[in-house]
Amino acid sequence: MSEGDRILSDTRKDKGFTLLEILLVLVLVGLLGMFALPAYRQYVERGRLAQAAVDLTAINQAFKTVRLKQPAQSDSEWESRLQNITEARQSASQVDRHYRYETVWEADGGIRRYYLLVLPRAESSGQLSLWADAVGNIYRCTDEAAARKRLREFADGVGCEKL
Repeated sequence: MSEGDRILSDTRKDKGFTLLEILLVLVLVGLLGMFALPAYRQYVERGRLAQAAVDLTAINQAFKTVRLKQPAQSDSEWESRLQNITEARQSASQVDRHYRYETVWEADGGIRRYYLLVLPRAESSGQLSLWADAVGNIYRCTDEAAARKRLREFADGVGCEKL
């Protein structure tokens, strides 16, 4: 073997990665994914909730406009109109696949109140919920149960915070 052949064969041995190097890279990528994926999912969920909050504001404004234009209607007609406005907005929303919108109408002795809820769908990976009152206050909640109770504060890590 000549000197040139020996130098050429030595350089060929140095090319490529060892099994240990490849395993080390795979472990590092796995660790990075383990920490980055949950943070990314939270980021995406908060973005969807921001869009849902915009939808709640639009529903609230549209319903108030209808009430001003046609003030003399029964409670059942108001409830039906609110439901129709909510369904129309949800079907046009970008978050429709991940969240469902619900309305709660309460009429007690001449006092009328309504609430708007944004709740995660069962097939969605999200957990956070929103609720809004007729005044326009919007609250972000830790889960669906807190939104349904319309909590206004946190206790033991569960509850809602005003946006």
